Amino acid sequence: MRCKKCGWISFDWLDTCGKCGKSMEDEKRAIGAFISDKEPINWFKMDLSAVASEAKDVDTKASDALSEIDVSDLMDSAPEVKAEEIDLEEVELKRIAEDQDFQKALNEIAD
Repeated sequence: MRCKKCGWISFDWLDTCGKCGKSMEDEKRAIGAFISDKEPINWFKMDLSAVASEAKDVDTKASDALSEIDVSDLMDSAPEVKAEEIDLEEVELKRIAEDQDFQKALNEIAD
């Protein structure tokens, strides 16, 4: 809709001009837009305390249930290694060798 006062073009659902604030009810009637005489529903005014309480209960029950799950069989039985014991040069050399092996395999497939 175009405001007759300032010429600003706004959405049909707005009650007032976004630029000058003039009432747009006449323009709404002219184009046949729906004009409500009731206050629109504001979902943010709803009392959500009961919903929040229920969600908290579900969250607590879920975390309690998760803590009871045995995942010990999913864990690696590798010995624990301290960070100081890791030789970064050796790790990098292994990574390069693995990359080269991978590249060789790709070349063989491509040929």
